[in-house]
Amino acid sequence: MKLKRIITAAFMLAAAVFPLAADGDQYINGFFFYIPSQAEADDYFRFRAYLEQADKNGGFDEEVVPVLFERFWNDESMHSLLFENFLLTAENPGLRKQVLDHIKTAGLSDSAAKAVGRKYEAEKTSYKMDGKTQYRYNWNDKYFDENFNLHALEEIYPFEGGMGMLIFDNDWSIMTMNQSDSGEALENQLYFVYGGGTNSMFIALRKFPDIAPGDFKSKVVDADTGNSQKYENWKIAALPAAGVLERAGASQIYLGCGTGPDIIPEIDTATFVIYMYSEEQAAAYKVNYFMNFSVINNGYEMRRRIYNHIMLNLNFVFVP
Repeated sequence: MKLKRIITAAFMLAAAVFPLAADGDQYINGFFFYIPSQAEADDYFRFRAYLEQADKNGGFDEEVVPVLFERFWNDESMHSLLFENFLLTAENPGLRKQVLDHIKTAGLSDSAAKAVGRKYEAEKTSYKMDGKTQYRYNWNDKYFDENFNLHALEEIYPFEGGMGMLIFDNDWSIMTMNQSDSGEALENQLYFVYGGGTNSMFIALRKFPDIAPGDFKSKVVDADTGNSQKYENWKIAALPAAGVLERAGASQIYLGCGTGPDIIPEIDTATFVIYMYSEEQAAAYKVNYFMNFSVINNGYEMRRRIYNHIMLNLNFVFVP
């Protein structure tokens, strides 16, 4: 593939993006957030397919490597976060050598470059958890990686197709509950869990049936007090039904975000939530991403970039 063709076909971003709020503020708790246009989202998925194909085929064309890093390394865009998270999980030895050679030649020493370098040098080990074989990377018994895949995506339609979303493609443990301690029925709740001792992710999905449009914010968004109690910096922002969210099928959308230390000071946590209301279903939906990092995890120093990547993935939740 010629370099010119790659740049024009895979790397050109759409100009139209929609900010977090009407006043143009694209930041919440220090994370950048925007709603991509449909054109940018389409380009994002083409870019993801290109990266995955490069990993299967032994690497990139040599002349493309510096272009990729110049355009997508440490930038405030969905593509940049995808590129960094892809490199953390790339397996092909040829591609890894290209990346390490460029990091050395370019003198990159930021947290992401260090994390990628350690990951490629780490020993891959396996262990059993809940009857499943899990993998972990060990770098000199100092840093560990729990083998998250945060670039491959799969489409799921929980609650009998009442909502849909793109979820990161990991070997999730999936749980449901029959009722809460208070006796509340929980058939409209679903949980995905993945990770190990130094880094884990928990995704909680919930459907709220029989919600009137005027009650959505008070009964679902404002009533969700668990995160506001956990995080001193918890913030909620209304999102416009613009860009890819224009086709999400929701008439009201809110985004929540909070970060902070866990009970154990050496563990940092973040939670990102999207709330959506479907007038057609007279129902609301909540998708809650929680992730934590121990200080000995390989990605700890670049955790805010990883958090930001997860946050932006909330653009791909919809109520069909």
